Amino acid sequence: MQIHKMSKGAPNRFLLLYATQTGQAKAIAEEIFQQSTDRGLQPELHCLSMTDKKFSIEKEHCVVLVSSTTGDGEPPDTALKFVRRFNKKTLPDDFLSRMNYTVLGLGDTNYTNFCNNAQNIDRRLAQLGAKRFYPSGFADEAVGLEVVVDPWIEDLFSAVKDCLNTRPASDVSLTTDPATQQTTVNGLHNSHTEAVNGTQNSESGKQPGLDQGSSLAVSVERNSGNQGGKTPDSSQSTTDVKTDGSQSIRTNVEPGTVLNENSDSAPVAGDESKTTSKNVTVNGFSSQTESPDRSANHTSSMEFTNPGDASVEGKASSPFTQAEGRTVDTLTLNAPSTEAPSLRLSLPPLSEKALTLPAATPAYLTVSYGSPDKDLPQKLAELPWQNDCKPPSASSDIVKATIVSAQRLTAEDAVKKTLLLRLNIENCGMKYCPGDSISVICANYDNEVNQLIIRLGVVEVADLPLQLGVMKDTKKRRAVVAPHVPEEGATLRYVMKNCVDIREPPKKALLRLLVEYTSDESEKRRLQELCSKEGADNYAAFIRAENVSLLDVLYTFPSCQPPVERILEHLPRLQPRPYSASSCEDWRPGHIDVAFNVLEIPTSQCRLYCRRGLCTGWLDDITSGLQHAGQTGDDDGDKAADLTTQIGSVLLKDLEIQVFSRTSQHFHPTSDLSVPMIMIGPGTGVAPFIGFLQERQLRLEKEGKENSAGETWLFFGCRHRNKDFLFKQDIENFEKNGVVHKFLPAFSRDTPDSDDSPRYVQDNIRSHASELFTLIHERKAVVFVCGDAKNMAKDVNAAFEEVVMKEHGVSADEAKTYVMKMRIHKQYLEDVWT
Repeated sequence: MQIHKMSKGAPNRFLLLYATQTGQAKAIAEEIFQQSTDRGLQPELHCLSMTDKKFSIEKEHCVVLVSSTTGDGEPPDTALKFVRRFNKKTLPDDFLSRMNYTVLGLGDTNYTNFCNNAQNIDRRLAQLGAKRFYPSGFADEAVGLEVVVDPWIEDLFSAVKDCLNTRPASDVSLTTDPATQQTTVNGLHNSHTEAVNGTQNSESGKQPGLDQGSSLAVSVERNSGNQGGKTPDSSQSTTDVKTDGSQSIRTNVEPGTVLNENSDSAPVAGDESKTTSKNVTVNGFSSQTESPDRSANHTSSMEFTNPGDASVEGKASSPFTQAEGRTVDTLTLNAPSTEAPSLRLSLPPLSEKALTLPAATPAYLTVSYGSPDKDLPQKLAELPWQNDCKPPSASSDIVKATIVSAQRLTAEDAVKKTLLLRLNIENCGMKYCPGDSISVICANYDNEVNQLIIRLGVVEVADLPLQLGVMKDTKKRRAVVAPHVPEEGATLRYVMKNCVDIREPPKKALLRLLVEYTSDESEKRRLQELCSKEGADNYAAFIRAENVSLLDVLYTFPSCQPPVERILEHLPRLQPRPYSASSCEDWRPGHIDVAFNVLEIPTSQCRLYCRRGLCTGWLDDITSGLQHAGQTGDDDGDKAADLTTQIGSVLLKDLEIQVFSRTSQHFHPTSDLSVPMIMIGPGTGVAPFIGFLQERQLRLEKEGKENSAGETWLFFGCRHRNKDFLFKQDIENFEKNGVVHKFLPAFSRDTPDSDDSPRYVQDNIRSHASELFTLIHERKAVVFVCGDAKNMAKDVNAAFEEVVMKEHGVSADEAKTYVMKMRIHKQYLEDVWT
């Protein structure tokens, strides 16, 4: 990693640190780095793992630290060394007395220990004498990190300057030329424009103003019927303003564009006038839409195909069809209503507000393509995954495991399809314990990759040798090609399929980029709203909450034509998908089981095409020939062995997947068999507890401690007893063998036997309050919770607080403190996900 190290004596220098698990904290720290240098500051950026190698924090005067939290409130792997060192009780109280600091924590309130690591670091630095020069911030992924991160960064630099006593010498003057609409920094023109025309009220002609920092306060207005406006590039589009105040956008398209006779004007979103259908092809991007049918749920379909190919009707059964000898990839799109607020449409007051836009990120990547190479497919097959850049969460090497069994655990008519896969890992040297997980390396779907290539207009070069580099004159500080992307030897298609995440909801910085390449005024305005400070609620509601992809955004705004290199600058790394082990290695040596729901994602007002879980859908597809229905049981090992023999090595070779292990820090069965265990795992949350119980049974058989073993309680919940009761036979066997002392299921959608029949796991917890409190208070039972963080984990936590209130006779606050102390002492452990 490239490090820009400033002189220790530089008056504007400060230390900028990050601790990351998935790369989010690093990306934010790099953004702070970029904006700092734009303001004349000199940050020195390091990962927290470089403690005592690249920096000594006790010698620093001004420190900014960005950190995430992982697992059950734990530090990221990159912060473990730092945390261990500064948690030493031998450190004096004035150890950091010369240091001034601030912390930006990243977390998720769906998890109980919100921003726990960052808060602990913040508290410990203060205990060691450091002074907080700027209020620490704690951003919530559940509502959008940008809600806290953006304003926190915006005001940070003034505080840093005050801390360094450098404000007068390093302020950056930003002005805007009303004539050219170009932003000027200390008299130097910036390369991007911020002007947007039009009004929606009678006020006219506001020019971009300035907000604190480098954000630009842009007054974006639309005409009220007395003044027309032109886009910055009048060759792309013009705006006609009708006397009733509505607009119609007339697009002057590039050569090669085909419009039908009724498509010379397009309605503005929200226009109530009836429109005709249109079939438009712009730069190889073909769409077919119809006007909303007021009697048909206001939806229509759009289909996108390769340019130059014959029109192909999409088939639901397969995303691939043939046309003129070439494979054509199609997606059938849902066109949302034009009457309800959505990704495409905003309503007052936002649509009438002046907007504060973030500064555009400087361009820095270059792309070039080589000549066709007949050996390229073989070369691509030999490339190491993601340029041999190790995943931050990996605790083992990446290895190949073979899927030897695939079993459907739910009925055909169940709401969700749950699969149990058995992987053979005996020859790859990977070890695991109950409570650990494995991460599966997966790729983006071919049809989505193909459509993105088509949409970006790079079909002709997508399969040529690709070379990536950094622009010599880039304004971006510390610009490098991402380490997980090969600089050469790959193709654009390979990078989009294997290296970058094209599904993750676009960040505001990417939306800001798209503004610069959008010609339609109404589309440009909407993109500005979505990346603006004023449009934060819309961004959260229509992008984050809807989990839209880059394709959704590009389909929604067809006049947006960004260069592929600018897109690559903003796409995050494609991350492997983790799954909890649902087995014990000693139970069936050389194998590991994983269970998961196959995720199906329907269309919505903002998601324009159906999709499946990236990894779960893929695993379902490749194991379809192996899948069988039924319950798991003790004879499954023999069945899997027989299956391996039957299907032969050729098919199994096709079922090799790349995986690596992820070691849990604390979520493991108790080492002392006399300690009781209380396990709560509704749905697939029960999976790791099968491994817990397998290990416990083996230990009881080996050590002969049945009489002195602590009780084990298992709480399980699902919708229907006869449809999605996972691991039913296994659990019954554990009960029969005395490994599970009390099993308490709940079925939320079945007709209850009585009015007080439990529907959820928390109902069973409350119903057994007295026994549970005795276990946790007197016998120090360990509580394990696995499953959904958003609802279940919070409800279970609240149920245990009620148990403590009722049985211990304390207040709600005291009960909350009691459960929190259980967490601190690792008596209450979670493995939850959103």
